Amino acid sequence: AVICFEGGGAPVVAQGATAARPLPNITGIPMLYFTAENSGRTNGPSIVDALVRSGAAAEHLNLGERGIRGNGHFAMLETNRKEVFEVFRGWLEQKLPARA
Repeated sequence: AVICFEGGGAPVVAQGATAARPLPNITGIPMLYFTAENSGRTNGPSIVDALVRSGAAAEHLNLGERGIRGNGHFAMLETNRKEVFEVFRGWLEQKLPARA
């Protein structure tokens, strides 16, 4: 599983809006793209859409919509990082089978 966020204002290159090229190496891989209330990132849903059209099992999660307010780009380093971590851990536990 992959948890990702945009970093450093890096350009995002999305595939065409109508047809996405299948990417066999990511087919079916659970991916979580998160954005935070004050991160300044707004194109998470379009990135997730491109990943899904390419075969990934990608989802967008907006921390603000989960009641986690005030975070910026580095949500995992802020004072409420444990609350953020619990959201990520819950997602991982849903997506990955427990190992014995």
